[in-house]
Amino acid sequence: MIAKRLGRSVMMLESGQHPRFAIGESSVPLGNLLWEELATRYNLPGWLR
Repeated sequence: MIAKRLGRSVMMLESGQHPRFAIGESSVPLGNLLWEELATRYNLPGWLR
């Protein structure tokens, strides 16, 4: 989402399913702070659920 917003051409490839039920289940607190910073910086409110 960030790359596209910055004018980059984006393609996402997925070969299978993520082993968890939802992305974020295996994240750590420091990672959560990084996601929050990115969502705020690039105005991506959908990331903060």
